[in-house]
Amino acid sequence: MVPLWSPLIVASLFLLIRLLRKRDPLPPGPPRRPFIGNLFDVPFDNPLAAFETWRKQYGEIVYMQVLGNSIVVLNTMNSIVDLLERRPWNYSHRPVFTMVGELMGLDRAIGLNNRHKVWRQQRKLASIALSPQGIKQYMPLQERLAAVLLSELEERPDRLAGLCDLTAARLILEITYGISVENMDNSYIAEAEDIFELSNTSLHGFHYQVMPPLLVVEHVLKAFVSRPFEYVKDQMEAGNTKPSLVSTLLSNRSDVEGLDFEEIVKWTAGTMYGAGGESTAVTLKSFILAMALHPDVQAKAQKELDMFLNGSRLPTVEDRASLPYVNACIKEIFRWHVALPLGMPRRAEKDDVYKGWALNIVLCVVAY
Repeated sequence: MVPLWSPLIVASLFLLIRLLRKRDPLPPGPPRRPFIGNLFDVPFDNPLAAFETWRKQYGEIVYMQVLGNSIVVLNTMNSIVDLLERRPWNYSHRPVFTMVGELMGLDRAIGLNNRHKVWRQQRKLASIALSPQGIKQYMPLQERLAAVLLSELEERPDRLAGLCDLTAARLILEITYGISVENMDNSYIAEAEDIFELSNTSLHGFHYQVMPPLLVVEHVLKAFVSRPFEYVKDQMEAGNTKPSLVSTLLSNRSDVEGLDFEEIVKWTAGTMYGAGGESTAVTLKSFILAMALHPDVQAKAQKELDMFLNGSRLPTVEDRASLPYVNACIKEIFRWHVALPLGMPRRAEKDDVYKGWALNIVLCVVAY
């Protein structure tokens, strides 16, 4: 007869062996407080500053913990490529975003979607507009809106920032839905700003699910995604179709593996609509700021334009190959002032080890 206490001995030995077994160490990082971890070590308004300080202090990978959530910050391109690109099967997942994801429903957007089958179809449809070949069809629109911006700036130079925002909004609305707008008071633009502000509050930096705000305005999100989509459908039924991503997709329905085609199109377009305007406006204003801070660079770029165009017309996208200095200035903006310096958080699906460091309890990987 086996004594009753024998299973207890076996279980105790098993736990002792696990405790004594050599484990890979965690990556270096700031000291953690009991229970709250590093909750108050990263400023809500500027997490990048803390990450940069830790990069200098701890190296290419930094480990921290916030209210039980383990977070790894990747600080070098090598570590980003090694983990996010070379091990995509483990790091292609998103964390559960309590506020913007579960409560607001933004987990249906491309950047937050954990439904891999739906996500693949969204990426496939988005590539129609964003592929190298696809963007060529929008070059005339970009050139026209650039001319409009210059004309408006000549009349109202005091409204520089607002006009940059308006130009970016015009561009993304016309590309996505074929909608033309006159000013920032347009309801489509107002809804986009409301969504961006609300999601930015909830998804700012790395505080993506630690303390979600209590206010949930789901009807704003529904209007933001559905109203312009339904507008395109109404215009198509009335025979007034304008060229746009949505009209193109709805006119050429493709197989989406048994999923709801219109729902996928709606959220693909909504993602471009929500993300494209803000990042475009920030990049445009960064370029103007760079030229103002470096008048010598501005003078060289202007000289190249004058020599090539001789004051006869405005430059076009096709002229970029003949304007190497101007083209270099444009590329430098994407390096000098990145519109979104923090990458979208990732979630490790399985235990992992990288360069001798244990990543087996990582819930989120933030790359920048």
